[in-house]
Amino acid sequence: MARIIAIANEKGGVAKTTTAHTLGNAFLSMGKRVLLIDADAQGNLTDACGFDADALGEEHKTLAHVLTGQTPIAQAIVGKELHVLASNQFLQRLNDALVRESEAPTRLRSYIRAIANNYDYILIDCGPGITQATLNAFGAADHILIPTRLDRYSVKGIERLANTISRFAEEHNPRLRVLGVLPTMFQKNYKTERDYLSQLRHHLGLQTPVFEPIPMTGWVNNQVSKIKSIVSSRPTSIGAQNYMLLAHTIDGAPVAAPHLDVDVGTTETHGTRHSEIA
Repeated sequence: MARIIAIANEKGGVAKTTTAHTLGNAFLSMGKRVLLIDADAQGNLTDACGFDADALGEEHKTLAHVLTGQTPIAQAIVGKELHVLASNQFLQRLNDALVRESEAPTRLRSYIRAIANNYDYILIDCGPGITQATLNAFGAADHILIPTRLDRYSVKGIERLANTISRFAEEHNPRLRVLGVLPTMFQKNYKTERDYLSQLRHHLGLQTPVFEPIPMTGWVNNQVSKIKSIVSSRPTSIGAQNYMLLAHTIDGAPVAAPHLDVDVGTTETHGTRHSEIA
């Protein structure tokens, strides 16, 4: 039975798609059977995997077509080694309709059951904000991986997401757990980022893993536009090695309770305003 991991953060620009694409390829290189589900109407993960989201939409092979019952999930999946369930703008159009249905957050779960035994890992790339597609990802997932940049507003997004996860787990998916927090685009030469990393580890480390940061490097941040993952194209790079480390860690990792106690505040020191985690 597959482990289902939603990759989520309410804030955009924190490398959710890069993480889904690269982590999926890392698992694949370990001999795992992997399905990537694009739960973002922008379709960036679909594009990163080399597929034309609009063409797949015309063939009724997208997540939206699965959620509306138009296409069985097994028939909507594409790809040879790394399997993909695509998304495009149809998913955004579906959002309002799903809002009106009380069982909508658990719909994807029911469809995934039909193919879960075919995979070791199913990774769901969530878009920014809390859309119905994201809630469906939470309803289907066993774990949530939270990528974040190391700045005040990105870390603040963890606090909001933690509250959402906790409420959702109580109401819809009691098995949902936080897998950990993944700092991304890390610039170790910036003291502010080192400070945030230290504080995240201090406040979350005992209950929730803070994984080894993914560094700010051109080939990591741009690799989603190159189709080929850095795991295969730049295997000796620190970015590829850290994603491989993440994959191996997850493959044997314990999981945390869904509640994260994160609070971001500010302090004034000698007239200068600093961000901190309280």
